[in-house]
Amino acid sequence: MPVEDSSLLRSLFDDGVAACIHHGAPLLDALYPEEAQVVASVGESRRAHFTAGRLSARAALASLGAYTGSLLPDATGAPLWPEGIVGSITHTNGFCGAVVARRAQYLGIGIDAEPRGRVTEELWQQVLTTVELGRLLEHPAACRNELATVIFCAKEAFYKCQYQMTGAWLGFEGAEVLVGEGWFILRLLDNVDTLTAGQEFAGRFGLLSSLVVAGIAIAVR
Repeated sequence: MPVEDSSLLRSLFDDGVAACIHHGAPLLDALYPEEAQVVASVGESRRAHFTAGRLSARAALASLGAYTGSLLPDATGAPLWPEGIVGSITHTNGFCGAVVARRAQYLGIGIDAEPRGRVTEELWQQVLTTVELGRLLEHPAACRNELATVIFCAKEAFYKCQYQMTGAWLGFEGAEVLVGEGWFILRLLDNVDTLTAGQEFAGRFGLLSSLVVAGIAIAVR
């Protein structure tokens, strides 16, 4: 099956989250007409990523018993999820996955996947705060790029998560990440709409043979 349930992605969250991944090259004619129109003028690779993301999201929505029609992007490119649903899509280097949950349980949810070690030294200054860089340099040189990639994934996942609540931009310098064994704590350094500097959010990450995958959600209290 090109799309299947993903226990890995689900393991990054508590209960109530449906997760699916897509394998192989997607059928480019699998999009709804209005979705196909969105990517009609882009290259084949971008169209394939978009299609795999939509198919993954559709399967996850079906697992949740939710609407599985077209998923159009907003002005920033983020998916316009059905009413009452939060979700996130990620794709990189042949990997594509989606997670969805009900808004009654989660205010936002985010995932991100990147090749292990993708965030190399020349990118550290763009991604890391001074505190994060100091912590990174305490680790052996051989594992620094992978740890920097975990931090990058955590921030990207949180950006997608908080955007569903705030609709606002958050840069890499606006949050700080502390990484543990399979978990991370993200602390906001800037106010973002109703979210305030100093708030902390817990997330999880996993390591595949070639990828780092991070997930985070903000639960309804």
